[in-house]
Amino acid sequence: MTIETARTRPLSVDTLLIPSLREGRKSQTRCLSELENINMEPDRWENHGIYPSTSGDGLYAWMKDRDGGRMITVKCPLGVVGDLLWIRERWICPKQLGGTYVREKALYRADIATEAEAERLARLHGGWHPAHTMPLALARIWQRITGLSVQRVQDISEKDAKAEGIADAEGGLGYLHYTDPLVICNPIKSFSSFWQKTRPDSWERNEWVWVVAHESYEKGGEEL
Repeated sequence: MTIETARTRPLSVDTLLIPSLREGRKSQTRCLSELENINMEPDRWENHGIYPSTSGDGLYAWMKDRDGGRMITVKCPLGVVGDLLWIRERWICPKQLGGTYVREKALYRADIATEAEAERLARLHGGWHPAHTMPLALARIWQRITGLSVQRVQDISEKDAKAEGIADAEGGLGYLHYTDPLVICNPIKSFSSFWQKTRPDSWERNEWVWVVAHESYEKGGEEL
């Protein structure tokens, strides 16, 4: 199928990780969508795999209640392997006549090098819009899903933490600690600091997440 016929869905990516995504260093993303009920009591559940539905409408995680033994299914909100993701990021774009957006006029927070310039643009345009509000017309980054699974966030390996796109510490002797830039740490500690910075308490609760593996896809390229 082509970009015009492939199933596409949005995926919000934090500004801090957009550079590694554009550079091809980020090939995994963890997200919490549709797992809110499970994560009310994350220790209560265990995962029994992720399977396609018999009706062909997507992938489902099979979750077993440790207490009662009942099994429930949770549909993956991001599609299936081969589907395309358009990346949402923090943005600004003035509307044109007729209320439409023109991508060439869009500004993306990840491209702004300094806080001072970001604040100046925010004052000029009425603030940066959060990633989840970005319309498809402004998407500049596309990814193709190569794998899907479910796990608890603390189960991440060093290899997968690197695949999340964490940044090198200054000097390249370790990885950035996202809440204390003076600290140099290993990949898992770096990712955990990023997760705690952007999703307070989720790491300590060891919540369930979708693990989405993806690769760069050029819109308008060859057929899939």
